[in-house]
Formats: sequence, C-alpha cells, structure tokens
Amino acid sequence: EGHLEEYDRRLTALTRQAAAGRALVAGDLGPTGQAIPPYGETPFEALVDLYAEQAGVLLSAGVDLFLVESVMAMAEARAAVLGIRKAGGDKPVLVTCYCDDEGRTPTGTDVLACAIVMQGMGVAAFGLNCVDPAVAEEQLTRLHLYTDMPLIAEPSAGLPETLSDGTPAYQDNAVEFAKRVPSWAAAGVRIFGGCCGTTPEHIFELAKIAGDYAPRRLPAPRHITVLSGLEPLRIVPEANFVNIGERTNVA
Repeated sequence: EGHLEEYDRRLTALTRQAAAGRALVAGDLGPTGQAIPPYGETPFEALVDLYAEQAGVLLSAGVDLFLVESVMAMAEARAAVLGIRKAGGDKPVLVTCYCDDEGRTPTGTDVLACAIVMQGMGVAAFGLNCVDPAVAEEQLTRLHLYTDMPLIAEPSAGLPETLSDGTPAYQDNAVEFAKRVPSWAAAGVRIFGGCCGTTPEHIFELAKIAGDYAPRRLPAPRHITVLSGLEPLRIVPEANFVNIGERTNVA
C-alpha cells in the first residue's frame, strides 16, 4: 500500500529488460484477498476499482497483455476483467482459475461455468493454474467441448510433499513435466506453462515438446444457448422444461 505505482512501473521495466524483445510482457493480476457479500464485505464495484487502479498503472507502464490468475471466485474474475476495461485497457486478457479435483473453485463455482462467462466477456484465452497436472488434463478435456477460446494449461509440477525442514518437494522434474504435453494438447490446450514447483528448466523442456504440436483447431460456431452461474446450463431442444431461479419449499 502506498507503493503500487512505484513497484508496478519498476517491475514492468525489469521484466521488459529480462525479456529483451524475445517475449511479450504481461501485467499479472492475482487475488485481492477481498470478497463480496455474502462471503465478505467488499462491494463488487469496489473490487472493480481495486483492479482498475492496478491495471491503469500497468497499462501506462507499457504491458502487452494481462493475465488474471489464481482466480478463486467468479466475482473476482469478472471484477478483474471489468477493471481492466474501466482503466481503458483493450489489451488481450488471459484468465486462469484454481480448482479442486472436481473442477470447482474454492467458492464452489464449476470452472466450466467460469469459462462460459469469461468467453462472453471477451477474454482472449482461459485455463487453469496451480493445479495438479492430472486435474488440468481432466478438466481442460471437459472445457474444450464447450468453449471456442484457446485453452491454457499452467499446472504445478505435480503434488508437493513436505520435507522434514518444512519445504515442499514437487513430484515432476523438468523432463517428466514436459512428457505431459501430448495429453494436454489432446485436451485442446494451445498455451502451455507452469506454476508452483516449476523452474526455467521445466519451461525449457516444455517448450521443446510443445512446438511439435499444431495449435488446437477451434470448433465451428454452434447454435446453442449456454447460461452459467455456479453451474453451466445448455438450452437445447431436448432440455424440455427448465426451471431457472430459486424454489421455496414451504414445508
């Protein structure tokens, strides 16, 4: 607090210096630690303003795109995208969620529902980060059937084990991590990366293999209506009668 502009400008400059023209520079927007009612006391509009403030500084510092990552709640993802747009940003926005083995965020949202909402908001790509590689493969395989966006796999290097000194040790070394690329590509992934436990060596090995796979062909537009809140709902002829909204059981 009080150093937002100073830090963001310096970090952007250092990142661009390190990239040396070989990579794009992303402005990373993570969780705020705030939550809207009933989970917290921060109004949704205030959450948008928090993201807009940081996005505005990052835009003026010259980032090429935005990555909204480690999303824990649908509201957070929506607020981040709206905040970027409020700050005047027309740069591409990538969004990645964290989820459990069942494909749900910590607040209970199905990541498929989140993907559908993000697609409707015009994000450039959607995926998962900080999850076990096997979870990423399973959930992205499910997502790519219903989304037209490029998908992102940015898992951790396997599940961590805690060593005697309290530090985490991750299961996948660089070579083992990269061997997962074919299955991620088959799941529709077009953007590959790594999260917790991965190193420059992991990314180097991953990049060598990822280049052997043609980008996923995006599906043709489908004439179906898809709604989503916590759960996705497809409106198709065989859906018959669907009751949308709350039901009160008076007994």
